[in-house]
Amino acid sequence: MEKSGVGDKTCVPRAMMAVPVEKGIAAAKKETEEVIFGAIEEVLEKSGMKSKDIRILVVNSSVFNPVPSWSAMIVNRFKLRHDVLSYNLGGMGCSAGVIAIDVAKQLLQVCHYKYHLI
Repeated sequence: MEKSGVGDKTCVPRAMMAVPVEKGIAAAKKETEEVIFGAIEEVLEKSGMKSKDIRILVVNSSVFNPVPSWSAMIVNRFKLRHDVLSYNLGGMGCSAGVIAIDVAKQLLQVCHYKYHLI
């Protein structure tokens, strides 16, 4: 580890630091859930917004795209409205981030809802 340049302040996924290294879909899903769900919980907490207030959800994952989709897992985990407009963009590589922003921009122009989560 010392020769690789990895130190105490290096941030890597837990699965990569486990001995033996945790491989597979379950480890990838767990890690991604921690990041995505943690970020959403933080946004909701800091904004004071309730998950039921979200009317549009746009999710982008460039590499790992499980079934059910991330957007479906977010809708279910946070109990979003039954009529939420949900878009899952996946498998498009790094450019999907720009595409997600454009999708959100276009939706904001035609859907005048107060809260969107991208």
